[in-house]
Amino acid sequence: MTTGEIVKLLAARQGITQVEAKKIIQGFFSEIALHLADGKSVILRDFGSFGCKQIPQKRQYLPGKNCQCDIPAHKKLFFRTAKKLKGQLNEPTE
Repeated sequence: MTTGEIVKLLAARQGITQVEAKKIIQGFFSEIALHLADGKSVILRDFGSFGCKQIPQKRQYLPGKNCQCDIPAHKKLFFRTAKKLKGQLNEPTE
């Protein structure tokens, strides 16, 4: 499913225009991105949580270059699925 498809579904189900739906979705995603950029986690109950991990600098061998290379410290985004969503995904379909 793409963002455009989500916009169309939201607009149809909520009785709003696609322009309004797109603003809502873009605002939602930008708020999540701002929180993550500040190093805060985002918890969406019954869906999952987003967060950032600080990855320390490390030295790694690169086979293509046949040398050791320093990988700088950086942040890594993660997503943990909520138990309820996992349960919905693993339910047997009839």
